[in-house]
Amino acid sequence: MPPRPPHHHDHPHHDPPEPPEDGRGWAIVSNHGYALLCLSVNPDLRLWQLAAMVGVRERSIHRIVDQLVEAGYVTRVRDAGRLRYQVHREMPLGRARLSEYTVGTLLDALGAPADG
Repeated sequence: MPPRPPHHHDHPHHDPPEPPEDGRGWAIVSNHGYALLCLSVNPDLRLWQLAAMVGVRERSIHRIVDQLVEAGYVTRVRDAGRLRYQVHREMPLGRARLSEYTVGTLLDALGAPADG
C-alpha cells in the first residue's frame, strides 16, 4: 500500500522542500534539521509520514524525534488522542559560532511559516 500523502489543515499549500537526491550521500541540512522543518510546517504528521518525508526508516525518525524532544527543540502535545509536535523556534541552533541564531532563524530562511 503506498503511503498516504501528509496533510495540514492550516497550511495546505506549504510543503517542505524536497531533500537533495543527487547521490552525494549528505545534505547541507541534516535529518534532524529537515525533521524540524517538516514538523514546523505540519505539526500533526504521523511518524511514518515524517520518516517518508525525511527519507529515513521509521525507527530512525523515532530516534531523531526523541533526540529533538530531549534537547528541548520539540514538545509532544496530546490533542484529542493524537500527538502533535510543537517546534520551539526560540531555541538556539546549538553550535557556539551560531549561538546568536535560533531555530526560527533557520526555519524562516528555509521558508517555513512562522505560525506553524
